[in-house]
Amino acid sequence: SEFDNCGIISQIGLFDEEEFNELNELVRDTAAEINMYVCVVLGTNIYSDSGIEEFADLFYEDMFGENTDGLIYYMDLSGRYEAYDYISTSGRAMLVYTDYENDGFDNRIDDIFDNVFVHLPSSGEPIEADDISAGITELCNSLESINKKGPKKLYYSYDKYDDEYLYLKGEDVVISRTKPFY
Repeated sequence: SEFDNCGIISQIGLFDEEEFNELNELVRDTAAEINMYVCVVLGTNIYSDSGIEEFADLFYEDMFGENTDGLIYYMDLSGRYEAYDYISTSGRAMLVYTDYENDGFDNRIDDIFDNVFVHLPSSGEPIEADDISAGITELCNSLESINKKGPKKLYYSYDKYDDEYLYLKGEDVVISRTKPFY
């Protein structure tokens, strides 16, 4: 299917083959369910916070193309003192999950992190396969349940890198250089 390249990219040998394949399959099924690309990166490189954001944004575009519908969850497993997880969204995912300042009243990305972080080790704690597996499972559940709410109406998001606005016109995602009229 078109979601064959979705799944988990792991820089850390946490899972045996069977566990890994099962989680990979879960991420792929979630992508098909929400009809968006989904990728989880289990990252061990030590980047700054902005370095992680840049890596995830560019990695997404390399994997799935610019302005496609989907997201990447970068899980910082570098063991650094202040771990930094990041979700990079593109296309329709920007409108469904959204993480922009003009939208503080209903920040769905924060909700996802709240749900996932319950399972993950705190910064500096040992990284256990079961915890990471539970976190990824929770991520998939959250993506599916939030997607059922659909994109927010009368909402736009702004992509500062490309200087473009994304918004819905009917059911279609519009990409424009100008703000929507509302």
